[in-house]
Amino acid sequence: MVANAQSDATVEQAISAARQAGDLPGALRALLDACEVEPRLALEYTDLAAEAQLEAGSELHFAWACAELRAYTYNLPIERPEWVRERYQELLAAHRGEPAQMALLRRVGLRIGELEATGALPQSLVVRTR
Repeated sequence: MVANAQSDATVEQAISAARQAGDLPGALRALLDACEVEPRLALEYTDLAAEAQLEAGSELHFAWACAELRAYTYNLPIERPEWVRERYQELLAAHRGEPAQMALLRRVGLRIGELEATGALPQSLVVRTR
């Protein structure tokens, strides 16, 4: 718990410094870096992310979408856990031809596979029509 408190304080300092400098995209970058270590932070700083995305470029928008989705793989929505897979599929479809984005998504896909393997997330059944 002490490590989390120290980590949270460090994140707060980085975000605060970027905000004071008027650099909301920088604050979002600091948050994204922290989310690599502690995914839950993406769920705790949604207001900052929403505010920063107004000034951020598409690369940061996408990175945030991945960080947020990854956080939800550790905190599945109780009423609709399948939302995680649905959002993942949306991002895959939107960024299929973009290798850098697909690399970020691959990590989320691996996490979804882990959840399916443990039974935490039911495996999906894909129905295709011709």
